Amino acid sequence: MKTDLDNCCFNRPYDDQSYMNISLETQAKLMIQTVILDYAKWQQEHFDNMFLETFVNQAADYAKDKGK
Repeated sequence: MKTDLDNCCFNRPYDDQSYMNISLETQAKLMIQTVILDYAKWQQEHFDNMFLETFVNQAADYAKDKGK
């Protein structure tokens, strides 16, 4: 899914939060931003773990083959 956030929503937290619609839009923007950042962190951690596991397995296979 693609999400397109324009400049207006990025500046929303700096607008007058006393108006309900602006406050709700600000909260929605911050929640969406948090979800996106959390997902990006999860993807990076998943990739790092997968890469490390592959590297360790290949190193173990290499050591096993070299010992024969």
